[in-house]
Amino acid sequence: FVEGATLAERLQTDEEQPAGLRVDRLRRYGLALVRALSQVPFPHLALSPTNIMIEDRGAPASEAAEALLVLIDFGRNYLLTQDVAGGRVLAETTRYIAPELLVNRAARGAPTGYEDVYSLGQILLELAGYSEADGGYVPARLFMEAPLIGRVIEDLLDYEPLNRLLLGSPELG
Repeated sequence: FVEGATLAERLQTDEEQPAGLRVDRLRRYGLALVRALSQVPFPHLALSPTNIMIEDRGAPASEAAEALLVLIDFGRNYLLTQDVAGGRVLAETTRYIAPELLVNRAARGAPTGYEDVYSLGQILLELAGYSEADGGYVPARLFMEAPLIGRVIEDLLDYEPLNRLLLGSPELG
């Protein structure tokens, strides 16, 4: 059992803050999320703010220190056990699911880990203070406010799984 709130709950209470780039949330939760994901030896496949617990160490949410995040609910998203390609699925549920997982079950291959990269990109975009990427496109306003952050998130959200994470690829020199 992990004491504390989910990232989704924390983001809801944070909605009272002014709109715009939220570097504070990226610093506090984004880095911790990357660290938590790096500790998982297999694809999570259900990564969303509701499956991320913020371990409460008594530090206030506004403190600049990095949070300790714990990933919960490992295993395929319940939607992935259904054939969702032709079904009606709530947008807020599917926004974190990689596009390649939203095809029918027969067409899905084995998990690669790139699914979690896509989910990470959507969560980082939300932490940055922006709505979901539409078709993998990051809102232009993010590029105007923080071009490097926009470029990194865009790299995580590429529609093609093998094109994700190319910014850090050794092939690029």
